[in-house]
Amino acid sequence: MCPRLEKKTTFRFIKGVVASILFLLTIVPSLGQTSLESIFDQGNQAYNNGEYQQALLHYGEIVEQGKHSWVLYFNMANSYYRLNMVAEANFYYEKARILNPLNEDIIVNSQFAQNMTLDTIIPLETSPLQRLFSRYLGFYSLDGWAILAIVFGWTILILFICFLWSKAPSVRKVLFAGLSLVFVLLIMTGSTAYHLSNQLKNKTFAIIFSEQVEIYSEPNQRSEIQFYLHEGTKVELLEELQQWQNIRLANGANGWIKNADLRIIR
Repeated sequence: MCPRLEKKTTFRFIKGVVASILFLLTIVPSLGQTSLESIFDQGNQAYNNGEYQQALLHYGEIVEQGKHSWVLYFNMANSYYRLNMVAEANFYYEKARILNPLNEDIIVNSQFAQNMTLDTIIPLETSPLQRLFSRYLGFYSLDGWAILAIVFGWTILILFICFLWSKAPSVRKVLFAGLSLVFVLLIMTGSTAYHLSNQLKNKTFAIIFSEQVEIYSEPNQRSEIQFYLHEGTKVELLEELQQWQNIRLANGANGWIKNADLRIIR
């Protein structure tokens, strides 16, 4: 009888260890999430108390752990704005807009921050069709369009299965019409996600972080100075050459700037 008791006891012990491990695997992520939420709440409390530097320390802890969200970047941008740190404010407003492009609060606050910059740049005129298409692309983030495409893909699969199982002609007709409509929506959202992905890959932007910088005609300081830019201004990156970046402004002007004078928006 003893060997059986030992086996039974050993089995219970192993079972208990496995249960403990599973419990830890379940509870540790939630504890980590709770900890991050607590830090975020502390940051919000500091912000509400006017302690903007302290708020940024708390928000920075979350960023250091590899977490990001539009709310986090938005709160960081607001804190920098309150501290009159225009480059940092514009940088994090831009990061927030990438994740939530149509959020009204981000758009309005970002405009206030842009008004703090010394450079007044009037964008090139675009056609109504281009503006409409840009607004359509910005209706969701890249992740949002991708999720929509996945949802429509699963919807097509479910409708197709129902279509195969259904025997009633009237029901099959409705299901076929639904399949056709959802298929069109899948093509639209999928192509939009693909186009937006390519656009984000091919277009890279940055914020000027130096108080004032010279923009040269060539990637060396012996070339002619084209114009000057100031902190907080947003530029598009066209080409990199060693420690230089070829940039373009919204008004079409372009030139070369040192990498150290800007921070890329990722």
